[in-house]
Amino acid sequence: MKKIVSLLTAGFMIMSMTGCGSAAAASAESEAVEEENVQPVTQESELPVRTKDGARLDEIKSSGKLLIGVSPDYAPFAFLTEEDGTKVCAGSDIELGKYFAEELGVEPQFVEMDFEECLKTAKEKKVDLVLLGMLPEKDRESSVDFSDAYYEPGKQVLVARKSQSDKYLTLDDFKDKTVEAQYGSLQAQLVTEQMPESSLELSGTAEEGVFQVRIGKADAIALDENLADVFLKEHDDLAQTKVELSYEPQGVVAGVVKGEEDLLAEINRMIAEVTEQKLYVQWLDAATLQAVKLEADSID
Repeated sequence: MKKIVSLLTAGFMIMSMTGCGSAAAASAESEAVEEENVQPVTQESELPVRTKDGARLDEIKSSGKLLIGVSPDYAPFAFLTEEDGTKVCAGSDIELGKYFAEELGVEPQFVEMDFEECLKTAKEKKVDLVLLGMLPEKDRESSVDFSDAYYEPGKQVLVARKSQSDKYLTLDDFKDKTVEAQYGSLQAQLVTEQMPESSLELSGTAEEGVFQVRIGKADAIALDENLADVFLKEHDDLAQTKVELSYEPQGVVAGVVKGEEDLLAEINRMIAEVTEQKLYVQWLDAATLQAVKLEADSID
């Protein structure tokens, strides 16, 4: 499995048939996201050369560059857009790479390749790490050292208005109820499979779905618990129900050049900060909003 899930595929198909109403409603916010969350793409031939095995972290700092292989073909993790006529990368993995570079006091350089080429380039030590929405599968161990997981879908929960949340104790209690989920998301898939007697409504972003619940147009929204925590802190009129959707999570990892123990330790330190602060789920939602708008604009 190359990625956890391509969150937007189903959403793009639906939007091509129904238009871009929900994306247009969020256009002001997504335009701001577009301006900030992009990064120029570097060609492999332009990369500084690393020469010292086992001392890559020092070379990163002395060169002032962190070399990151990405496969920008799966929104919202990594995708291509344009800024002033220049091809740039955007997405939640791009934000993670920028975070790594900032913490190290260097500039990020993102190198666009397909998935397998990224792994090959990392094995050849031409980049410092790869961010590919990658699961730590055994056949990849010969190419890279796996970091700790930077994104792991948590429990899949249902959030409702606080005044109604206590009445939902089992999935059967949602019979004939309207449940929101994000276009093309894991949650949409789980609701379809496990709540066939509920009415599924798809939203462009998690924020839009939460809004529908808050104004009473939907009874609940299915969310990863990590993102649910963010919304529950923002909105005291919402509460998590006692109902969960069944799912066996797998963690997503970075691939670091093999044998670079100091660099791997530093990447894991930064991942611990990102996960503790729940930054990645926020980047993921913002990137989804940006990608939905880009697709809507291309349809227009």
